[in-house]
Amino acid sequence: MREWHGSAASLLCLAIAKSSFPRIILFILYKLLFSISLLQTHCHNQYMYILY
Repeated sequence: MREWHGSAASLLCLAIAKSSFPRIILFILYKLLFSISLLQTHCHNQYMYILY
């Protein structure tokens, strides 16, 4: 189950980062994902690396 959450979080982070949504929407989606993800630090690091 943890492996599934990790891959889902990674894919969702990549999808959000590569999309053309306004940054505020990205931030809201990211915060929602961050609050429910079991592997928060993995998603956070990947998202921040892409964003900045």
